[in-house]
Amino acid sequence: MKIVGIELIPYTRVFKATIEESFGTVGAKEDNVIVRIYTDEGINGIGEGCTLGPFYCGESQETVMGIIAGYLYPKVLEGEDPFNIDPIHYKMNKVVYANTVAKAALDYALYDIMGKSLGVPLYKLLGGKFCDKIPVRASVGIGDPDEMAKKAAHCAVSGRLVKW
Repeated sequence: MKIVGIELIPYTRVFKATIEESFGTVGAKEDNVIVRIYTDEGINGIGEGCTLGPFYCGESQETVMGIIAGYLYPKVLEGEDPFNIDPIHYKMNKVVYANTVAKAALDYALYDIMGKSLGVPLYKLLGGKFCDKIPVRASVGIGDPDEMAKKAAHCAVSGRLVKW
């Protein structure tokens, strides 16, 4: 099996509210990228690059798409066996410094191809099933203590706050 193509799909996720964190404001919107890697056997894998914006991770929707389209696909992925994930990461790191969001999106898509090709759920490739449910956390951010208490109470009632 060989990688023969890639598709980059930009999309923007708009949030209902923002959260003030110690490093800045999170939430108004998030410009992300869906990556689809195509193989010569008709199997394709999907990954996602979530940036939270350049302030948070140093990458943006535009940089993720530019790095993948201009460097990582043509210089690393094209013609490669998608099962060669470690060698692919080695090559990506030789071609492009950092840009972990772009590389992670490709990594997710490669593992998706592996799972689909082998006919097994991805969790089996990544070490097995640990639990039946995944707890979800909520962040209330920083701000006025009374306002933060109201947000925490809302999260607890809506089931978004998990006690470990």
